[in-house]
Amino acid sequence: MSLVDVIVLAVLQGFAELLPVSSSAHVIVAEKLMGLDPSSPPMTLLLVMLHTGTMFAVIAYFWHMWRGTYFQSFAVFKNFAGLLILATVLTGVVGEAFRGFSRSGATISAGMLAGVSKSPAETFSFALAVVLTPPVVFREAMRLIHAQNIRGTANLTSAMFPSVLGAVLAFLAGLLALRWLSRWLEGGRWYLFGIYCLAAAAVVAGLHHVGY
Repeated sequence: MSLVDVIVLAVLQGFAELLPVSSSAHVIVAEKLMGLDPSSPPMTLLLVMLHTGTMFAVIAYFWHMWRGTYFQSFAVFKNFAGLLILATVLTGVVGEAFRGFSRSGATISAGMLAGVSKSPAETFSFALAVVLTPPVVFREAMRLIHAQNIRGTANLTSAMFPSVLGAVLAFLAGLLALRWLSRWLEGGRWYLFGIYCLAAAAVVAGLHHVGY
């Protein structure tokens, strides 16, 4: 895995994670096209660290809104935390059944279909990313350490560097994606993401047919 690979995947993840498309599916397809093994411990750790970068982008972008909305009192925060935990559990169940399914796209769409306005649906959807990411990062970091028999701080730093760099780049790309997504939602052009997902699915099916 080269530095160029990390940069390309980080930018792709940063933009795709916070749009209503499946970022993991996009990154995995890109890894396949680059000749990388998405299932190897270094690549799975990179993927979750890219999610970490976008998680911090979510916190930075929404913090002012969250502080005024969900942290105004303990009762409000308790209610929000309970709903977030429930949504996290359901996301895990649905995610296992539908690999490559977009979390942000599904939750925002479901909220809008249920009558929730666009801005609260968007905010709650992205809050799920903050809850889901940390335990997955820990799991994949331990998997890499055991797989490569890493011992000592120097070896661990060397092994983690590509993933940490990817997280920083994904953070920057994620902030840009959040601003873009908000404008698209406000402009009422949500349907274009659905068209894109259908086209992307056709491309992936074609790639799979030819052996990728």
